[in-house]
Amino acid sequence: MNKYFFILLLSYPLIIMGQVTELSRDFFKSKRDEFRKELPEASVAVLFSAPIRNRANDVNYVYHQDPSFYYLSGWKEPNAVLLIYKEAQKDDQGIFYNKIFVRSPDPVDEMWNGKYTTPQEALSMGFDRVDTRVNFSSKTPVFSDFDKVLLFEFKNDERDNPADPYDLYDLKKSFKEKINFPEIYDRKEICIISEN
Repeated sequence: MNKYFFILLLSYPLIIMGQVTELSRDFFKSKRDEFRKELPEASVAVLFSAPIRNRANDVNYVYHQDPSFYYLSGWKEPNAVLLIYKEAQKDDQGIFYNKIFVRSPDPVDEMWNGKYTTPQEALSMGFDRVDTRVNFSSKTPVFSDFDKVLLFEFKNDERDNPADPYDLYDLKKSFKEKINFPEIYDRKEICIISEN
């Protein structure tokens, strides 16, 4: 038994290092700024995090973020939406160019799945605005106000969790309703971003 404990003790730093990034918040902020500069005039990019992959009933695979989403956000958690605006947006706090919607702390789920990054902690990661995903439907802009809405192609690869009314499935469903998807899909207002 002591032999196994010793091996685990020696491998612990390697396990921890696999979860830590060496990239700074400034790196991800600069990538968002570079991406924003390439957006067409009067546009917004709407980017969804990767879905949670279910292995068997109540067992999920280890979560892996969508590489494109991670590259622009540095965000490693599921059920998030990042909006990047070409032009400055204005609210009661001033102007902003990006906004991320994240999970609210949930002590019961965190007991089983690990601690969530709080919205306050997300704000310290360099996002202009942070809100909880509960507010995604009510605090997103009117997308018809933009000449173009850019997004990655929708893949039918997430499951609806009936116990979570704001999971990725429901966030995408809400977004599709706001942009009148799929009726508007072939019109010039919606642009699919190539992942290549």
